[in-house]
Amino acid sequence: MNKKLTNILPTSFPVQNTYRHVVFNAEVEPDEFPRLEMMIADAIKNARAALKIGKRIDLSQGRSFLLAIDNLANHVSRGRVLAHDFREDVSEILIHLDQAEPGNSDDMVDMHTTLTLALTLSQRVADLLAAERDIGWHRGIRND
Repeated sequence: MNKKLTNILPTSFPVQNTYRHVVFNAEVEPDEFPRLEMMIADAIKNARAALKIGKRIDLSQGRSFLLAIDNLANHVSRGRVLAHDFREDVSEILIHLDQAEPGNSDDMVDMHTTLTLALTLSQRVADLLAAERDIGWHRGIRND
């Protein structure tokens, strides 16, 4: 099976108009790793937007809700949206928004939507980084 490449490839090409072109377009999933920074920035932007919307809403929902809002503001100010605490605080806020009276329903829907997007982006980046760590561990790059 050790053939020369010149024996496999043609050495002359026809000069008539009889060429056929076959184009293969493989469906490629977009590579998300180069976009990690943008995904984190988008998560911070959405969390910040949710906090701005939250200022227009009557947020008298209880101590745990207000604590989660304060924690969210702290996470956003530090730019820390990959932490598990960030996802817990956002989940807590989303639960309270689901149970709230629909007083400012448009603002509450907007806040819910932006927080859900921030949570989704944070979780996706955390999943990608965990997968990268796990693959590295299996390849022998162990930083336990």
